[in-house]
Amino acid sequence: MVVGDFAANEILDVSVLDTGRAGVNFLNWRIAPSPSTQWKRTAAEFSGAGLYALCFDNDLVYLGSYLGVKGSAGLETGNIVGSRWWTHVGSITGRGHKVHVARRSVASLVHEFGHDHPMVIGFTSAITPDLLHKDAGCLAPLRRLRFAAERWDEFGRDGVQPDAILKRFTFIYARVDLASDRTDSAAIRTEIVNRERRLIEELAPPCNASYVRRDQKPVSVAAHQIRETLGTAIQEIETTSG
Repeated sequence: MVVGDFAANEILDVSVLDTGRAGVNFLNWRIAPSPSTQWKRTAAEFSGAGLYALCFDNDLVYLGSYLGVKGSAGLETGNIVGSRWWTHVGSITGRGHKVHVARRSVASLVHEFGHDHPMVIGFTSAITPDLLHKDAGCLAPLRRLRFAAERWDEFGRDGVQPDAILKRFTFIYARVDLASDRTDSAAIRTEIVNRERRLIEELAPPCNASYVRRDQKPVSVAAHQIRETLGTAIQEIETTSG
């Protein structure tokens, strides 16, 4: 079991575009992995099957699993920063330049926050609505949009510095020890997904959509607590699958 903590601003870059996706002015943060040559960590620290959490201001907001490259036999494949993490920051802040939203989510935002909310105004006034709803690789489900809308004075205010927001996000990544001989990769991947589901059902992080019951309240979990929880879960998987 290997657990790492990564500040988002150390592994992701943001450039501010002149225009936003679909004519929505605030969908203008081009979020992408920083060049690996600039990372203070090795590329291997972002590879392999495991569980991860995203914390904002030291509180758990999202929990997920990563299984490496789809179809690969080994557990050590992939790069979670380029595959997952940039999309999470883009959708959870509601600022990513590839964010796309469902029409039903926009309708729900109107119902919850009213027509005068700046995020609602942006979405309902999109110059090319069809483009806003077209898959571009960064879906923002309702729960993530709600999280952003509730913090729009911070995420969407004029003059906000993207790096100042990124500094407040931390990723925690607990992965299977690649130095160990794990022969049953399929079983390990299955158990990782099972643990992910159980933890989401239990904790209901505010930005998770799947496995959260309607109107279920998030459990307050600090970064150090979820770090321990994920590490223990991966250690138990290694013990039972070794």
